[in-house]
Order: sequence, then C-alpha cells, then structure tokens
Amino acid sequence: PWVNLSEVEIIMKYRSLLVGLYNYYSIAKDSFKLKSIRYILIFSCAHTLAAKFKCSLKQIFGQYGKFLSLN
Repeated sequence: PWVNLSEVEIIMKYRSLLVGLYNYYSIAKDSFKLKSIRYILIFSCAHTLAAKFKCSLKQIFGQYGKFLSLN
C-alpha cells in the first residue's frame, strides 16, 4: 500500500505516473483529454496523503497547494 510510504515518495509516485501517461499519449490528437486523468490522480494522491495523516482533503490541499507541490 502506498499509504505506508513517506509523503515525498507518495507524491513522486503519482507524479511519475502522470508524467508517464503524458509521455505515452503526447503524440495523440486528443491528448487534451488527459486533464481529467490529471484531476483524478491529484485527488487520488490527496486522498492517500489524507489517509496517511488522518486528516481532511482541505488540510492536504492547504498544506501542499492545488497541485500538491513539495515546496
């Protein structure tokens, strides 16, 4: 389970999954449809972090920002 990983590892795994999908579908004519997948992956990552820290999505997005950055 990804919940057992560190917060940095969780975010990096989701980010690498998203980058891999963008690279694979970048030559497709309808690659703009990946925005919905990006949304799903960001919220999935936020849910994973919220489960790890036993807090709400609002707190996760408040701490990490809209796109879950590691700054």
